[in-house]
Amino acid sequence: MIRATLVALAGLLIAGLGQAQDLPGEDAPLALDQRFAPAHYGYSIRYPGLWQPVEPVRFSVVFGGPPGTPAFHTTVAIQNVRVARSDDMAAEAAQELAAYEGRMRDDTVELTIQTRKPFIKRQGEAKPIIGYQMVADFVRKGEGFRQWVVILPRAKAPILHVWSYTAPVEQFAGTLPTARAMLDSWTLDADSSD
Repeated sequence: MIRATLVALAGLLIAGLGQAQDLPGEDAPLALDQRFAPAHYGYSIRYPGLWQPVEPVRFSVVFGGPPGTPAFHTTVAIQNVRVARSDDMAAEAAQELAAYEGRMRDDTVELTIQTRKPFIKRQGEAKPIIGYQMVADFVRKGEGFRQWVVILPRAKAPILHVWSYTAPVEQFAGTLPTARAMLDSWTLDADSSD
């Protein structure tokens, strides 16, 4: 039930392709002048000051733009998903991506997967984090959307971080630079549990 929350939230609050650097965009990103870093979430992320973070359930956040702007119909969301402890957390991320896609098939119509492949997150000198990503188009309540999903595992803790950017298809490219900048600012904590 909690795992389905992210897919459902994106659809409710609004009525990804290659690595982040490979995605095309049209507009310049908004300044990321705010920081979201609650204790025990395991990460921090920067976001535009005009955007509002909403925490609908524990260990989940959805960022959206203000009413009256194109960003109002876009969301960047992150959800922490607990999984069974595994020696291969990258494989857990791949399995979660497949399950996520299945939930999207159940909750939307006309789902088309544009791409599905590994995602490499680099954080300074630390070992790169290997996760998975996909970009999908779908229809919900008669409107076409595009969603870019990135799933990153923790190295030692049985947690996956599910990041997504969702926008109406015609607005996706225009607000993509801000979503990409947020993704680039997203830093997983290296704490004692990891």
